[in-house]
Amino acid sequence: KVGELNTEENTIKVSNNTETVQHKINTAVLPQEISRITDIQMTNSGKIILTAVDSEGKIMFYNSNSDMSVLTKIEFNSDYNINDMDRNFCYTYMDDGTIYLLETVVTHNGIEFPSEDDAEFDYEEYLAASQAEYSLCRYNTKGKRDEKHIIKNASDYLQMESGAGIQNMLFVGEKILFLSGGRIYSMTMEGEIEAEINISEDENVTQLLNDSDGNVCCVVSNPEKSYMWKVNTEN
Repeated sequence: KVGELNTEENTIKVSNNTETVQHKINTAVLPQEISRITDIQMTNSGKIILTAVDSEGKIMFYNSNSDMSVLTKIEFNSDYNINDMDRNFCYTYMDDGTIYLLETVVTHNGIEFPSEDDAEFDYEEYLAASQAEYSLCRYNTKGKRDEKHIIKNASDYLQMESGAGIQNMLFVGEKILFLSGGRIYSMTMEGEIEAEINISEDENVTQLLNDSDGNVCCVVSNPEKSYMWKVNTEN
């Protein structure tokens, strides 16, 4: 929980139930091609990976040091664009330099969404026609996609007609945990969903993450509170 932001001293105080820690805020000068940073991840070995977009929405990846003073662009040959509302993904950057993506592509049975407000357009028909396809993709160290697995049993678990995207993913050994529609699922490296992790029906998961000890945790929310929950990855 943020306690206080001091813009004169460039510091921020972050508080929890037991202590308050003051952090120094460093200003980073980003490469000119970066319009904004959309995500920051840390690999198991401590590498910091930034996801950024340029002025046209093209997605790029960078290796960063701890204060973001040195950024090295990662090869990534793809046409992903953050402005494409029918195509989204989450990713995990591996210590060997490969990138795994869980991609969601939504189609609408050929119905084109209007570029401007259209009072005669049937928005209900457009939404009713929505169908999502999910796939697991691997990009090698040269930034080229060398594997793609369609998640063929996605309809058994995910609400494909709603086009619900996959929010984030974590590797647990030879398995993948991912978050979609407030639920956690387990999947093989070949793109087959194996199970849904049990969560109370009146609660939703909003984030998957590793704690400082490497345990898989999730942020769970209900109408009264949000809390951290450790995921049992052995069963």
